[in-house]
Amino acid sequence: MDAWIGPAIVAAVISSLVTVIGWWLNHRHEQHMDAARRQERIRDVQTALRAEIRSHRHRLRLFDEATRFDEVEHGPDSQRAEFTPFVPREVESFVFDAIVQDIPILPTEVIDPVIVYYRQVQALAQFAEDLRGDRFMTLEWPRKAAMHADYIAMGVYAGTLADAAIDAIDVTLALGLFNSSGAARSVPKSGSAAAPASGGDVKP
Repeated sequence: MDAWIGPAIVAAVISSLVTVIGWWLNHRHEQHMDAARRQERIRDVQTALRAEIRSHRHRLRLFDEATRFDEVEHGPDSQRAEFTPFVPREVESFVFDAIVQDIPILPTEVIDPVIVYYRQVQALAQFAEDLRGDRFMTLEWPRKAAMHADYIAMGVYAGTLADAAIDAIDVTLALGLFNSSGAARSVPKSGSAAAPASGGDVKP
């Protein structure tokens, strides 16, 4: 009996070790695959956001070219009273709306400029709806002109924020920085200056 107990124990130990090693290798493989899928998702989300912001930027360039209504400003009172600037409806941000739940996985350097930009776009769209309303049409010309000037200023500022968001995404994509914001915050950055807090300010 003693003759086979020793080999049986050795075989059991070897079998257990093989099982443990196999489980560990499989776990490492799954972790590697999860990390690869996460990095791919982060890259895809940034690429999609960049495409949408770039499309917005082409539209926002119209604000840079906007001019004052000088002919109305210096025209007769009757012309000013009847004139209402036309304000087109803003295009919805369907990409951002579709992937907003993935924003937390983006690099920290990207989240802030992207959120600040889209917040300005939302404010711009809401203001545009106000300018399209019946109440705006009934206002005196000086008030109309002031509100329209504010609208133009908000559009110009949105263009500046769009450039900042695109630049931030370009940097992370070029450098292959696909760490999530949670991972980035877990590592203290000694000796680095904190970025100025934008606070999501909506301007004009």
